[in-house]
Amino acid sequence: MENFLTKKFGKIFNLQFIAEGWWSKAYSFTAEGQQHIIRTGNHVQDFMKDHWAFIHLNNTKIPIPEVLEYGNYHDNEYYCISRKANGDPSDEIMDHLDHYSQTELAKIIIRQLENIHLSDTTNLSGWGFTDAHGKGMFPSWQHFLLSFYNSKTTASWQHLAQTSWLNRQLFTHLIEKMKSFFPYLPNEKYILHGDFGFDNLLLDGNRKVTAVLDWAEMMLGDPLYDLLHMNEPWIRDTGPDFLSIWLNMKPGYINFEHIEERLQCYRIHYTLFHLYIHTVRKEHDDYQKIENWAINNL
Repeated sequence: MENFLTKKFGKIFNLQFIAEGWWSKAYSFTAEGQQHIIRTGNHVQDFMKDHWAFIHLNNTKIPIPEVLEYGNYHDNEYYCISRKANGDPSDEIMDHLDHYSQTELAKIIIRQLENIHLSDTTNLSGWGFTDAHGKGMFPSWQHFLLSFYNSKTTASWQHLAQTSWLNRQLFTHLIEKMKSFFPYLPNEKYILHGDFGFDNLLLDGNRKVTAVLDWAEMMLGDPLYDLLHMNEPWIRDTGPDFLSIWLNMKPGYINFEHIEERLQCYRIHYTLFHLYIHTVRKEHDDYQKIENWAINNL
């Protein structure tokens, strides 16, 4: 890593490991008098989506770090270098607050999400996960929900049900139940971050958002779906209920028709999608916890 960066910048300082997510690792370093971030991973499209987000969505209401370059690191691994944003992750800030302060911070976080949802989608075709050019990869929101697609793998859930612990009977049953809610889904299209909040949102000491990070899961669809990630159905904790807070704020851009049916549809999809991903990643304990919850609650 140090040799790679030295060849690009001539001299670097303070190379430090920051974090490792599901699909990439991140390091900070200083070069040419400025702080940067380099991430490495096997999926270059994730970095291309960050670049697209900076070019097309970055503004005073949606601060996104500039992507300076991305490309091949070595073999099947890629890199992405961006400017380092100041601030602390929202989840770290949240952990040190009392209940009232958590609720107030949750409102700030939700308003930032609303800024994303209100971005113009006029020239964005398709639905579901977007490609490196901001276009949805499916002909409809319903097609996306039925796909259980993720760009990191080509395995279908049916294949996994034949070759792993994935529960075919549960999947089949819940997919049919999910489809029963399709008539209630809206036709309005919004930009969704797909992995919003937590360590993907930075704030300064005045609780001002300084950066929205990691656009790899960006999609086009119903903004209600974004809220499920912020309170995963199977996790019980003492943090704020983002969905309830958001609904109480009564965002004017939301179609509130059939809200319960839509939420139930998305709870099923979100749960099945995570069963699928944990199977791909061979994380049996995580899979089993979510499957048990699904059997008892869906």
